[in-house]
Amino acid sequence: MPAVTLAHAHLLLNHVPTLGLVFAVALFLLSLVRSNVEMLTASLAALFLVAIMAFPTFMTGYAARVAIRSTPGFSQPLTDAHQGAAVMALIMVEIAGAAAWAALWQQRRHGHPRRWTLISVVVLSLVSLGLVTRAANMGGDISHPEIRFTQDLHEAEAAVPNDVKGLTTPAISLLVTDYRYIWPICEVFHFVGLALLMGVVLVINLRILGVGSLKGVDYRHLHTMLPWGVAGFTFNAISGMVFFIAQPQTYTLNLSFDLKILAFVLAGVTVLYQTIFDEPWTLTNYDGASRMAKLMAASQIMLWFGVLYFGRMIPYLTGGAQAGAL
Repeated sequence: MPAVTLAHAHLLLNHVPTLGLVFAVALFLLSLVRSNVEMLTASLAALFLVAIMAFPTFMTGYAARVAIRSTPGFSQPLTDAHQGAAVMALIMVEIAGAAAWAALWQQRRHGHPRRWTLISVVVLSLVSLGLVTRAANMGGDISHPEIRFTQDLHEAEAAVPNDVKGLTTPAISLLVTDYRYIWPICEVFHFVGLALLMGVVLVINLRILGVGSLKGVDYRHLHTMLPWGVAGFTFNAISGMVFFIAQPQTYTLNLSFDLKILAFVLAGVTVLYQTIFDEPWTLTNYDGASRMAKLMAASQIMLWFGVLYFGRMIPYLTGGAQAGAL
């Protein structure tokens, strides 16, 4: 049996942003029409999960590119166009996911999301769906000439939209090389984001675990820190994507990086537990949490430390001078 590779993973994962967004957006719009709170919560959570899964979907794309570049009929311009369109889609999906999480947080904090937040989720999710659909269609053009608007490969390459050409790996690598301050600035944002994220993760989860004087703090007061943790998560993710797009060869096919992304995705999913579920909100002064809550708290701490550890292992497995970004 042939070994399963990251290229296979990409073929599987690329259905998540497309079909996942269709499901999440349809459920979200239906929840607004019916004014159904449970359906609204489920749709916002689905949008957030799609945003989390978009990261491994995009990152496994480079492995798929490596796997097919020696095949007959491989087109560098079409592949670059697909990647550029995927970058645009990824950015918008992440913004939509952040807006969906903000709506969930407002719903938990105030009993209902703000109207402007829901409007922004509607607009961002629909734009995301359009961009993801375009990226998926361009991906099909690479190896399926029968679905192109034209059968001629040169005509298809000439029709590549200009707006995606500046978001390809060669373009971003050249930008980082020409402007040497971009990489260290991204490093600063990466570590600031990590500090924000880890600080909030530790404080909130140590409270759930009942460690030290944090046990005497009402969880609802600590919940106000979650947006800071999500902001750190956002800084970390954006700067990390710059590192990856500029030097994908440093990270692709690196076991430590693969494990980091796995831990990153799982840790991001656990944020929903502290946002949606009722149990943490019952923890007033000196209340003890259930075993399930403590298990989730311990798991989140371990997963984020896993992200930190496997990130530090990347340069030791590749030997790249600039692979030290977490």
